[in-house]
Amino acid sequence: MLADPSDSDGSESTTPDTNPKNAADVLIDKLNAITTHFTGYDVATSPNTTALLDALQYASKRLDDPDPNKSDTSSLTTALNVVSGMFAVKTDAEPNAVDAGLAQSVIDNAVNFFVPSVTTDGYTPSSAVDTAIKNADTTASPYSQEEDVARALAKIKDLPSTATDADKQAAIDALTAAVTAAKPLRDDANTAATTAAGTVTGDLANNPTVTVAQTALQDAVTAAANNTGSTGAITTATTALTNAVEAANAANTALANAKDTAKPYSQETEVQTALDNSTLPAKATTDQIKAAADNLTKQLKQQKLRVILPSQMPRQHRAMLVA
Repeated sequence: MLADPSDSDGSESTTPDTNPKNAADVLIDKLNAITTHFTGYDVATSPNTTALLDALQYASKRLDDPDPNKSDTSSLTTALNVVSGMFAVKTDAEPNAVDAGLAQSVIDNAVNFFVPSVTTDGYTPSSAVDTAIKNADTTASPYSQEEDVARALAKIKDLPSTATDADKQAAIDALTAAVTAAKPLRDDANTAATTAAGTVTGDLANNPTVTVAQTALQDAVTAAANNTGSTGAITTATTALTNAVEAANAANTALANAKDTAKPYSQETEVQTALDNSTLPAKATTDQIKAAADNLTKQLKQQKLRVILPSQMPRQHRAMLVA
């Protein structure tokens, strides 16, 4: 079933919004959320989708600034409530062709009902290409920070007032292609980010070196979803977290191995001191853990050398005792 992607609990109230302006804007938000959810599917850029958005924008403006020379807005309010009821559906977490088809059916029905209603009120539909140009920023979201998408958006904004419909359509097609190409890359980056975040378990969750990288990754994912960040930033943050986890695991392993090796020498003063120093706070950083492991390993090497008579040692080992 198709659901409102902006609804936090996946449910949808069937009670129409009684505020005319709010009703139009809420429907615009819903339509934008659906097109974003189904980026890469025909419904995201279909003529009926852009036609419905154009009509809703007219209704929003009309209700926000009523024209005293026109009839009252009660018919628009009624029509918006009907369309609101049409959108009382659910979406699955992951978009798919079946749900995209259901979304298109909802939009088609809404267009067939709503456009004649606002036309009676005085609405003149924009051409499909002009509507697409007007909604280019919405089409690009949440990928407008991606290089190819940003370039396509810039070309649309730079179109001269004398641009032909063919020029406009070519610019829109370039944007659509850029967004379609950006979506799977973003999906892959988000999947990799989720996998990397899932490795932060146990003691790693208390390691500030790791948790800082984990927070940076979540911030990158959130920024990209909000159309203020990029897929590249997610990938960079994912790599940083992966490296942080690997370094922390290596430090933890080195310290654990050093402690095991130290057991036969734990009564020796220098080794005991190093062992005491290896008892770290719960939120020790990777550098602190590594330093403790390195210090304990150094003391163990020196202690092992001390159990051999100096005369039996190679010259270079004798020098280590002095150090």
